[in-house]
Amino acid sequence: MTRTEKTEQILQIVQAKMPDTKIEPIEVEKNNKQKRKGIHIHIPGDFQGICIYWDSIFAICARDSSIEQIADCICEMSKEAMKTKINQTLLLDWEKVKPMIYKKVINYERNQDRLSTIPHQRYLDLAEVFYARIPLSERRWGTCEVTYELLQTWEIGEQELAKQAERNMREEHYQMLPLEQVLRNLGVPVCEGLEHHFYVIKNQRNEFSSSVISNPKQMKAFMEQIGGDSYLLPSSVKELLVVPVKEGTDTTMLKTMIKEVNQECVSPNEYLSDQLYYCHHSSGEVEICMESKAELQKILAVSDN
Repeated sequence: MTRTEKTEQILQIVQAKMPDTKIEPIEVEKNNKQKRKGIHIHIPGDFQGICIYWDSIFAICARDSSIEQIADCICEMSKEAMKTKINQTLLLDWEKVKPMIYKKVINYERNQDRLSTIPHQRYLDLAEVFYARIPLSERRWGTCEVTYELLQTWEIGEQELAKQAERNMREEHYQMLPLEQVLRNLGVPVCEGLEHHFYVIKNQRNEFSSSVISNPKQMKAFMEQIGGDSYLLPSSVKELLVVPVKEGTDTTMLKTMIKEVNQECVSPNEYLSDQLYYCHHSSGEVEICMESKAELQKILAVSDN
C-alpha cells in the first residue's frame, strides 16, 4: 500500500467515525518552501474548523501503528480540540459581537485563495483583514476571522465592518519597548554591543500587534519617541521590530535578516512579509524600502483579480 493510499484509507475511517464533519487533506507551504501536510476538519454550517498536521499526529501515535489506531488517534485529537467552542449565538449577533471586531494584517500574495472569501483592504504588500475576539471562558479568548458569509449573516457591508474595527482599535494600547528589555523579561540572555538598537512594538494582548503598521497616528507617536525615521522589520503577524535610521545603516543586512528569520524561525501561519519597511517621523506613513521604483512596482503588481 502506498503512502497516498494509506492516507486516503485513514481519512475514510475518520470520516466514518465522525459523520457530522467534513474531512479534507491540506498542504501548507512553509517559509523555507517545504511542505507540511495535515487534515482539516470542519462541521458544515459552523464557522469553526481545526487543522491537525501529520507530524503532530505521529508525535502522539507511533508510526508503526495500524491504520485503525491512527484514525482513532486523529478522532481523539479532534474531539479534544473541538471542546473549545466559540459561542455561536454571540458570534452571529452583530449588535453583540461588534465591540469585539478588530483588524490584523497578513501577507497579500501568499493568501490569495483565503482573501477571496474574506473582506480585506490592500496595504502595501499586505492585506488588512478582520476578526472577532470571542470570550471562551473567564480568562480565555478565541478569534474567528470575518468572512463574507458572516457579513451576510450580520446584514452589514464592508464599510460598516471597517469603521467598527477602527473604532475598537482606538482603544488598543500599544507600546514600544527596547528588545533587550523584552528578552530579559522572558529570561533570554542578551548579547551586549549589538550593532543596531532594536525596539519591539506590542499591544496589551500580544495579539496581532503588527496591525499597527497601517495606523499613521500611532506610528508617528512611536517615531517621536525615537526622535527620527525608522526601519520596520516584520518579525511576524504578532509584532514589529523597529530600528532607528542612522547614517551607514546596512539595509541589505536587515533584509537578509528578515528572510533568514522567516525561513528558520517563523511558522507559516505567523509569516507576515520578507520586506523591509521605512517609517517617516514627520507623518508616521510607512513604505516598502526598495532600491528602485521598478522593484517596488514588481512587488505591488499582485492584483485583486
